[in-house]
Amino acid sequence: MGYTNTPVSAIKDFTVCDAKGWDCMGPHANDVHPNLAEFVNELRRAAPWLRFAVDRVMITIREVYVYMDNHEYALGRVGYGDYAIRDTNTVYMVSSRNIKNGKVADWRSQHHMVQTEDLKRAVKSALKYLTPMSCVEIASESYDTFHSGIRETKNNKITQSGDLLSACRSASVFSVEFQNLLTQNVTFVTPEFQKAAREYKEAELTSKTAMVRKVGALFVRVRTMGQGDDNLMAEIINFKTDLIGKYYVKNVHPDNRPQSLVKMSDLSEDLQSKLATLSMMPENTYTTDLGMKVSDTLYWVEQDV
Repeated sequence: MGYTNTPVSAIKDFTVCDAKGWDCMGPHANDVHPNLAEFVNELRRAAPWLRFAVDRVMITIREVYVYMDNHEYALGRVGYGDYAIRDTNTVYMVSSRNIKNGKVADWRSQHHMVQTEDLKRAVKSALKYLTPMSCVEIASESYDTFHSGIRETKNNKITQSGDLLSACRSASVFSVEFQNLLTQNVTFVTPEFQKAAREYKEAELTSKTAMVRKVGALFVRVRTMGQGDDNLMAEIINFKTDLIGKYYVKNVHPDNRPQSLVKMSDLSEDLQSKLATLSMMPENTYTTDLGMKVSDTLYWVEQDV
């Protein structure tokens, strides 16, 4: 657990012993363990400016925070109880940030404790170690929160201009402004913008065409049927529906039946040209705006619908 500096504001409402003694507790004064009460009374006699509080209501009070008026953090804690790590042993205890017990791991609360069975030694240790926090120590308590705040604010300011430009990265927004610049014959500086200025109009036309284009296809199966020189046939399935977004053939053409059986020589010149081009392409490699060769006898040929 280590050591945690406790703000007085968190415990002041649970003060059990102040300048007037235990009177602030009223009838609950009997709830204080007698050995702790004796410890506190000795401290009050030696240092009457000390105040004592708990962080919650307890049936029997065995430990209290020690603080001073007009100080933001408690000086530490004193108590009477069993604070041993292994053996059972009831002792007086002083806990302070100023105590570093090298015999105990620093993550244990006992690392910041002095324990003794002798009351006078306990009082002496309390007066030695329970000191107010310096201004630097107080500042360090809140530094992390403050530091995070200024870092976040700085980062927000650094990225503010970039964030504003991010809103302009929308293709629709950028397109309007870029066209506006082109009409003003603006001379661009960077190669990227110079290239965009040269190619933008054609690219925009291509983009608009692609957005509205509906792509269908012919599936062509080339077969040899019968005898003679003119026996090469094309078995064709015509997918007239827009295929974009259709992930399965069955969703486009459930019965999968041939739509036509045509002699290759009777195919349109356009289809014959596309098939000839596709026949020279590698298998299962899509050719933009043309189609795909599946094998020497199977082809997908794109068509607009």
